[in-house]
Amino acid sequence: MKKKKIFLSYRRTHSSDARALKLELKNLGYDEIFFDLDSIAEKGGEFQEQVDDAVASADAVIVMITPDPSGSEARANTDGGRFHLSSFETIKKYAKLGRTDYCAKEIERALFLGKLIIPVYYLRHAWKYGKTWAGDQIALLNDYPINKGGKVDALRDGSNEYFTGEVTAVNRDGTNKVVSVDIQLKSGETERGVAKSCVLSIMSKLSNYQRYRIDDEDFSHSVKKIDNAILHWKGEENDTGDVKRRRLVELQKASSRVQTSENSDSDDDGAVENVRLDPFRHGIHGRVVELGQDFVGRDWLAEATLKELDRKSRDEKEGNSETGETKTSSNSSSPFVIIYGDSGTGKSSFFTRILDKSFCKNNENGAWRKLHDRVLVRHICRVQDDDTLDPIQWARSSAGQIFHAMSQLNQLDKALKIGGHTNQEDFINWLEKEHSVRKIFKEWVIPVLQHLNGPDDLGGRDIIAIDSLDEARTLAVLGGRSKDTIVSYLLEFRHKWPPWIRFLATSRPDTETKEVLLPLTGASIEVQDEQNLKDVDTFVRLKLKQFKDWNFGEDKPRLPSDVSDAVSSNMNGSEKNSLRVTSRSFCYGFEETAQLVCQKAGGVFMYASEVLRQLKDDPMLDLNGLPQGLAELYMTRYEKTFPEDDDVDQFAEHSGPMLAMLVASRGPLSVKVVRHAGTDAKVQQKGSWKEKRRRHLEFVKTMCVGSLVDVGLLQFSHKSFSDWL
Repeated sequence: MKKKKIFLSYRRTHSSDARALKLELKNLGYDEIFFDLDSIAEKGGEFQEQVDDAVASADAVIVMITPDPSGSEARANTDGGRFHLSSFETIKKYAKLGRTDYCAKEIERALFLGKLIIPVYYLRHAWKYGKTWAGDQIALLNDYPINKGGKVDALRDGSNEYFTGEVTAVNRDGTNKVVSVDIQLKSGETERGVAKSCVLSIMSKLSNYQRYRIDDEDFSHSVKKIDNAILHWKGEENDTGDVKRRRLVELQKASSRVQTSENSDSDDDGAVENVRLDPFRHGIHGRVVELGQDFVGRDWLAEATLKELDRKSRDEKEGNSETGETKTSSNSSSPFVIIYGDSGTGKSSFFTRILDKSFCKNNENGAWRKLHDRVLVRHICRVQDDDTLDPIQWARSSAGQIFHAMSQLNQLDKALKIGGHTNQEDFINWLEKEHSVRKIFKEWVIPVLQHLNGPDDLGGRDIIAIDSLDEARTLAVLGGRSKDTIVSYLLEFRHKWPPWIRFLATSRPDTETKEVLLPLTGASIEVQDEQNLKDVDTFVRLKLKQFKDWNFGEDKPRLPSDVSDAVSSNMNGSEKNSLRVTSRSFCYGFEETAQLVCQKAGGVFMYASEVLRQLKDDPMLDLNGLPQGLAELYMTRYEKTFPEDDDVDQFAEHSGPMLAMLVASRGPLSVKVVRHAGTDAKVQQKGSWKEKRRRHLEFVKTMCVGSLVDVGLLQFSHKSFSDWL
């Protein structure tokens, strides 16, 4: 039986608890969970519309009751005191101040639409604040203030009949006391001057809902109780006709907004998107943001890639361009360009820049904009995410993106006709139920593209782009040699595409992968290429610039670089080394540091980035003694973090199990889960052991995606960490 749709309502300051709950619910089979950090690319005023739509379409709304803080400390003086208030205290206070609290709007809307609401709290909070704490929190809403825009129940004068509506006006007397309200009914009629004594906020109804506690020590069992409550809920069957009508109206509104977005001139950056057509959209958006930080250079590669894609014939002989090695092959009917580069050379960063509309639009080099405007389908393979490696998920996403592009450009009738579909919903249902990659390509993708006259019919879009084909091949390693992968399907269908379709991909250049991808290579990243070395140099100098006056550490200040350079210019090599040994306040100047880092990096961005990270932590880092290769550099970081004599034993007991869990994971894991890796929950650990585990956990976090760490999740930021382990 298909699980119900869930909406998670929580405070951002407690998002790690909410995300942990989401992950456990997913383990129980809930595939449709609205969690705004994952489900929305926030776009101005349309954010609230998406939240409203999600509440309307959800079956159950889980409301997390949390203690302070409900807001960031940095804004404590201007946000109504949220930093010192619990989630429900904030709801109450904001209502009295006449300010909007979005958690309150979510709860109010869910009550108005007759949703199943499940208040949830953590047992650790009950221990801290008392057994009645959760109930006391909910009780705060018993006298929830009546404000304009609020949903209310009102008693009709002269009868026992209640009606529900939205407050359109609050009427006050000369002393500013509320005496009555105007209420708009769902029919559109307005009941004016309803006495305040006859009006009740529907917020108070929340106290009637069963609340559930979550025990950290028995997390899965606690969440299973919530699952059981949702499973056995029959509330919709007993809803009044009025509630059913309200729900239908809201769902129609949500559907209308999505349809309007899909038929507008907005491109993939539109705030409202039908994720059923493009399920990887939000994940790709996250990668674009994550890898866009401190991006520099690569103009030469954008130009070379564009040049290769524009080749009219793939029969040309092998040759060398001034930007790097290029090869051609006549084995493919459509130009297929693969960008090869070793781990850490910036392939994925380059790929995601092509997808970044703002970057491409504002970049002075026109090649970026041309590449961006030509992308028809994009996909990012990640070994940490099984879905991205699954050929059927990739095929569905590719078909969905093509369908969406055609619907934007008045080609919807043609898109529907090819597969014999009556409307968009019919097409999506077929796509979601079809489990054959070959059928999706043979029955719809290839035929629909062949019926087009060329890229002009799609607004100039002709590129199917795929990042990390080497990671796509890992599915065969995990599932056995005979298991089909995205790569095997690309090779199988390489002669089927219309000749105007172009392919762009990235991959690491290991011998086996290059042999499998033989029909291919165009522009490539070569780590020793002069252009690539120049990009790394620009990156290093950009990152070092903020430390040019050598303020690396508060307790270890360096001399300003101009003084350092002036002093060192009057010394020979032995004198410099002697001074560095005898004076901890004197180290390399800016130029020396930049040159040494680039020399050791050898064109690998990840290596340069890791050295800069270590240099920031340790201003006395011996740049001349840096090891060769990323793996050795990561081990250097570990040895510096844990210099104790028993560091090997500590690794086996603490870092090892946590890192192994992340390697085995096919997605982000909760910090709570990783923290207990390799431990027996029944064994009470000593305080010294817990402190060691905490330090090792902090070390593990440095290898993970920063934005995920901020919300209580851990996932390696780069495949090279897995390779090292």
